[in-house]
Amino acid sequence: MISPCYIFSITLSKRLRYVLDILFKQLWGWDYRLLPASLLSIQKEQLKNQVVILYGFQEENFFSIPHSAFIEEGYLKDKWPKPKAIYLFYYQQSPYSLKWDVFSAVFYLLSNYEYFLKETSFHKRLLSEAKIAFLRLRLDKFKEPLVERYLEHLHAALQRHYGLVLPPLRFKQRPVRIVWSADIDRLGFFRYRPWYRQMLSLGASLFRGGLRWRLQCLLGADDPLEKGLQTITRHCSLVFILLNNEHRLDSPTPWKHRRWHYWLKKWQDKTIGIHVGIKAAQDATLLQKTFERYKRLCGTYPKHSRQHYLYRPSLALYRRLAQLGIRYEYTTVPLRWFGFLHGIAEPFPFYDIEQERLLPIKLIPTFSMDTILLHNPELLKIWDAEDTITLFKRFLAYLEAQRAQGTLLFHPEYWYERDLAEILS
Repeated sequence: MISPCYIFSITLSKRLRYVLDILFKQLWGWDYRLLPASLLSIQKEQLKNQVVILYGFQEENFFSIPHSAFIEEGYLKDKWPKPKAIYLFYYQQSPYSLKWDVFSAVFYLLSNYEYFLKETSFHKRLLSEAKIAFLRLRLDKFKEPLVERYLEHLHAALQRHYGLVLPPLRFKQRPVRIVWSADIDRLGFFRYRPWYRQMLSLGASLFRGGLRWRLQCLLGADDPLEKGLQTITRHCSLVFILLNNEHRLDSPTPWKHRRWHYWLKKWQDKTIGIHVGIKAAQDATLLQKTFERYKRLCGTYPKHSRQHYLYRPSLALYRRLAQLGIRYEYTTVPLRWFGFLHGIAEPFPFYDIEQERLLPIKLIPTFSMDTILLHNPELLKIWDAEDTITLFKRFLAYLEAQRAQGTLLFHPEYWYERDLAEILS
């Protein structure tokens, strides 16, 4: 039987336990014992042939010095430095065994720390220059799962220091599991709407795109969205439905209810989640009404949810979602971003950095969505792809090489049915 790793620390905080559970138990598959630093002198003789990490003080064993913000509670916006290179957070001078604080770096990435700073707003685009520069640095580096790279560094450093063969890293053997998911923002059937709604939609299409298929549908052609929904039905196992528009709960007109029930019957073998709109995310009453409507349509409250990518994540919203019964939240995807937002390629528990507690929600990584990868010349160049379909296939091969577990998101209204079917198949 493999002995556990013994960690003696000057702090036994909830943050540290959260990080150690993910690093050692979830990603490594190795048990650990977290003990106060005061016990080291008592147990030193018993631990002669064991792997020991000292966190926060210096002895002859393997040790590292923690970052001050990791020990304190709450999110302190002035405490975290702006690193020049995100790959090595909080670099420390020798003679430390580990020249950087891997535990605080992992917590910073998993907690999405800077997203919760109160002056940050993705929806209103009110980011300071410093925040924009740091966000760009963060997203550029997150094309790979940094938390897992950090754990590889820790594994190698411990093997070098102790000269022992340590347990293999569990995440290197995990099965690949990429879930195809779809956002259903509307149900189509454009030509069956009242004429004034059709005119409004045509006018809006001049600014948002999609004018071609709306005109085709108005003139009697098949609704492209309908074809996209059929493709989603064949290939996607997870569907998010948007039941409120930006300002209010969608009007429950009879034809809309008939269409929802028609498609929900077809999706009986799929997981149906709720897509939280921007206004519902900010209005607790509207959010409650949205959940009640979901129950009227589906018979039960949702367990899976996804937020709007233009909305800045809110700790209060995560708490409301947990209270309403959400157990799986699919991470938001900032505009023009793809990769591993939290630095990890598999689901992990959510930590409330304001109330210093775990919420009963597991975060599922969303690696990208079609609106980001679709017709993006910059990404085509990066991935040396001649078209969008090639880009998707290469990106999917990259996720498989990382043994990723998460989801890719699609919108049926943005695709020609043939192209969508080719990618999803």
